Parts: sequence; C-alpha cells; structure tokens
Amino acid sequence: MAGIKDTAVIDYISTDNDQIKLVMVEDREWDSIENMYVELQEKLTNYLTFIDSGQLDEKYPELSNAKRTIRLDSVYPETEYARLVINKIQELLSSKGIGFEFGVLQQ
Repeated sequence: MAGIKDTAVIDYISTDNDQIKLVMVEDREWDSIENMYVELQEKLTNYLTFIDSGQLDEKYPELSNAKRTIRLDSVYPETEYARLVINKIQELLSSKGIGFEFGVLQQ
C-alpha cells in the first residue's frame, strides 16, 4: 500500500450502496517525520482533486450520488498535535459536504 508518503496515489477506495470511501493509510508514528503533515496535506489535496475533477464519478458512475467520505487509517494512535490537524481536516471537508473518518488499525 502506498501510504501518505506517496502523495500522488489513492491508497484504496471502498464502496457500498450509498457511500464511497477514499482511504489513506499512515504507517509511521505521528510526528516522527519532519514533513509528515506536509505530505498529509498534499495527499488530501490530491484526494479532493480526484473528487472535484469528476474522476471519482467517471470511475464509479453508478455511485455518483453516493455520500463521499475520506478516511485516514493509522497504524499508531494520533498525538495531541495530530488530533488538532485531524479536527481541522474534518471541519474543512464538512464544509465541502465530504465526510471524514479517522481510525487506528488493529495490530
């Protein structure tokens, strides 16, 4: 899986009848890499471009009216600063009508 460090790749897409999730995965510890949050911002921007440009609808035309959600899965629990960043992402996406989820993967 590409992960956040590969900012140009959609890690994976999950679909069901009324929802489509674009999932990104972080496998590094939070705050362990200096430019981690820059990479997260770039990855998020690319996910939004994929949605806004119509590429998502082209790939899944049958789900063009489905709820869109971006999900960030992490191997490690978020730090206090990461939680602040995640909350800002949630606010931003909510203002665009896109859901956001964060989860810690079970090991």
